[in-house]
Amino acid sequence: YGRFHTYRSDTVSMDFRASTGELMLFTNFDEAARTARGDLTEREAKEITDALLRSLYGEEAAAEYPYDTTLFTDSELGVFYSVVYRKQVWGMPTKDAIQISVNMQGEILDINAKYLGLFSLAETRLTEKNISDALAVLQSAFSQNWSILDTKLVMDAEGEYFLSALLEKSTPQGTDAMEVYISILS
Repeated sequence: YGRFHTYRSDTVSMDFRASTGELMLFTNFDEAARTARGDLTEREAKEITDALLRSLYGEEAAAEYPYDTTLFTDSELGVFYSVVYRKQVWGMPTKDAIQISVNMQGEILDINAKYLGLFSLAETRLTEKNISDALAVLQSAFSQNWSILDTKLVMDAEGEYFLSALLEKSTPQGTDAMEVYISILS
């Protein structure tokens, strides 16, 4: 699937796709960089990651993976922004995403693109109706007692597509949650 290289002297790990050499994962384990505080804003983090996305993967990938969300983390591991760019198929988010994290000084901490290209054939194998039919089944089966928190298009090892949904409901004991998978016939 990929080659894994670890540069221990620089505490950097990189994972490349073996067939194409595409960068799938980059991680900087430098704890000093992870815990240093600066004043990077969310907008600046997005500007840095937009530029890096274009330089690493090109303009086509930037168009194919639109901005999805920015996550802010402030923990004992450090303070950083993670900017997520996610491929969508007929308006449905997929697991295929590029996540780039930067610390408060704007230094790249990690890039995660392990599922890059996984859904490249989805738009030719699926129709918008396939996805809307699966959503309708999900909503009719779980709409009475469950809240649908998140839905994504996923693929199994045999290349079959499923709608993954994270569900939640309130009970006298608290909250129950489950993840369900609905087959999407193409």
